[in-house]
Amino acid sequence: MARQRIYAACDHAPVSYDLVVWDGPAPADDAGAAAEYGRLYMKYIELSAVRPPWPTITEYVQALLLRWPDLGAHDLGETSPWASSGLMSNASGPLLYFGMGRDVAGTVVSGAVAEARLRNLVVYDPQERRVRS
Repeated sequence: MARQRIYAACDHAPVSYDLVVWDGPAPADDAGAAAEYGRLYMKYIELSAVRPPWPTITEYVQALLLRWPDLGAHDLGETSPWASSGLMSNASGPLLYFGMGRDVAGTVVSGAVAEARLRNLVVYDPQERRVRS
């Protein structure tokens, strides 16, 4: 939930476009997704040490990295869409919270959603507070 508060507190657009992906049952609606995102974020990010990613999340990140390279130490975003280096480091247990450059978000979001669908993962958009499908 901390990241949701960042969006509410900013009077300007954030520099990255973020997505949250998790392994679990599909929520009934966007409100249910927001609640589940908050619960998972508190359990796996905010209140605990980062845990190893679940196999489905690892597989998902690997698929993303096959399509788009990870942000390297010397890559200033010329080849990578990601907002931070070490995409896998954004995963904890069943949850992955990651950002991408706003200028490439349209293309990357659609690919990220497609990869998630292949693995029955939930994709939540914290900017729009809705499930992406």
